[in-house]
Amino acid sequence: SHLQHIVASPHAMCSNFVMPRPPPLSTTTAEGGPEAGCIAVEDLVALLRAGGGSELKMLDVRTDHEFASGRIAGALHVPSEVLLHDSTREDRSRELLQNLVKEGVDRLVVYCMYSTNRSPAVVHSLAASAAENALKTEVVLLAGGFHKFMNSVWDGEDNSTHVSGLLEGMQARKWRRTKTHGLVDSDAVEGLEELGFAEAA
Repeated sequence: SHLQHIVASPHAMCSNFVMPRPPPLSTTTAEGGPEAGCIAVEDLVALLRAGGGSELKMLDVRTDHEFASGRIAGALHVPSEVLLHDSTREDRSRELLQNLVKEGVDRLVVYCMYSTNRSPAVVHSLAASAAENALKTEVVLLAGGFHKFMNSVWDGEDNSTHVSGLLEGMQARKWRRTKTHGLVDSDAVEGLEELGFAEAA
């Protein structure tokens, strides 16, 4: 597949995050399951712009509020809490993956805001579910998450709500440009200002 060359080992790409909270994804799940890789934002943008994403689907695992403020065009939305909760994880994961297989999706790109906490956990869980259920869908992490994707393709200054084939539902008032981190959730910036941190805009 033409996607194979742009999906790299998590150790090759995931360790390049600006916000390195958890260790990089291991190459196998705890049970020795399938490799969980990463895809770079630049590669995903190029692929989507070229129209080569028919066997590819994005899964946004942010909260409902975050999803409503903007998302990657065509992304599915299932909050991480649903896919990781003990009582719903197995059924929801299996159902999601089986539906993707029926649609002919080969790869599922999972992301949260920065792809450092929620989405890596979902990637591991879904990859394990795919292995347990003998499903061929490869589950990968979007390195840098929605924050990096959005800042790569949208300037946020023209009040547009979408970037054709890349972003949709963008709410300009929900984002604020900073000097050091590009566009950031405006509530987060305001919260830091209330705590006495100087605004970086």
